[in-house]
Amino acid sequence: MNYDLVLLLLKKGANREFVEVSTTALAEELEVSQQTCSRWLIEAEESGLVERKIGKVKLTKKALQGLDDLRQTLKAKLGEEGARGARAGGEVMGKVVSGMREGGYYLSQPGYVKQIEKKLGFEPYPGTLNLQLSDLEFKRGLEGSGKAIWINGFEIEGRTFGEMVCFRCKVAGISGAIVIPKRSHYGNDVLEIIAPLCLRDKIGLKDGDEVKVKVEK
Repeated sequence: MNYDLVLLLLKKGANREFVEVSTTALAEELEVSQQTCSRWLIEAEESGLVERKIGKVKLTKKALQGLDDLRQTLKAKLGEEGARGARAGGEVMGKVVSGMREGGYYLSQPGYVKQIEKKLGFEPYPGTLNLQLSDLEFKRGLEGSGKAIWINGFEIEGRTFGEMVCFRCKVAGISGAIVIPKRSHYGNDVLEIIAPLCLRDKIGLKDGDEVKVKVEK
């Protein structure tokens, strides 16, 4: 379930009735491209999470049940102490998943590479390690932790590359950084990590393996 999309529709009242939406407006609020937003809506419809009419969307019982399950899980597993830990960053467990294979392209752009070298101290391997998170508040907690390192956006030949916020971390003792692009294809359930080498190969990871990520101070 794409919680960013579903929660935004919930805020718009789509749990009660069909609400008028446009992919352009939704994309702007979600800070993703219109193409990504359209794909998310199609995937949500195919998964039985939304019903769609021309220009209107409504959340299904399946989506609402999923949100209620999430609420119960967070209430049971986080609690006040867990919530404080999520807000502060700390450690998180994630399951290795395959990404969209776009990281190599973006991390090969000199505009990003030079800033990462200067601000994080390493040349990034052209690719990310992607982890599926069970703690959906972790990324939000990071952004309020005061540990952010900003990578500025830039433009090349009329194409805009967005800014990213990074957080130093370690995976299996290897230093790297969590990256959260301001324009991302992923929701809060996926964590992207960069490092000076291929973490999958170095650690010997495959899809489904669980990994601990420790955020550095």
